[in-house]
Amino acid sequence: TNFSFNNLNLAIPDNNQNGVQDSHTLSGIGGTISNIQVSVVISGTDFGAFNGDLYAELVNGGGGFAVLLNRVGVSSADAFGYGDNGFNLTFSDSAASDIHFYQTASYNLNGSGQLTGIWQPDGENINPLSDPSSFDNALSDQTALLDSFNGQSADDTWTLFLADLSEGGTAQLDSWSLDITTVPEPSDICL
Repeated sequence: TNFSFNNLNLAIPDNNQNGVQDSHTLSGIGGTISNIQVSVVISGTDFGAFNGDLYAELVNGGGGFAVLLNRVGVSSADAFGYGDNGFNLTFSDSAASDIHFYQTASYNLNGSGQLTGIWQPDGENINPLSDPSSFDNALSDQTALLDSFNGQSADDTWTLFLADLSEGGTAQLDSWSLDITTVPEPSDICL
């Protein structure tokens, strides 16, 4: 089942840890989650809205927690991360490549300069303001992936949180969606 939240145009405050969030309550789905994918469209509204500035996480009321973005490209070799301008992509745990170091993989930018494609979430559950060297092991320190929602009910309140953690340009959340696969609840059968 796909749930889309469009035409949001929510500004992500520049250099502000409090960021912005968008919440939606889903009901009537039934069953338990067996897989979830998240799509986002984030655009830069002016020069300097760099992808490496952004942190994003998805949470629900059932305790699920996934880090989608954690300052992509930041490492001991690059304290600022990637300078591309936005995202128009899908996060899936089964994607071939992790998003944190996407410039080391095959990647595409659309005409607006947004990263496109299907990517594994960052998954690195560390403070986004950590020393850049803390991100060096981003590909092996994935402890907050989308599978944290598996086994939970999709009937819940879902919140996407975004923050821009470095001074410069501003970005905005244009839209996002959840693609949730559930399995039916087991039933008692009397013979």
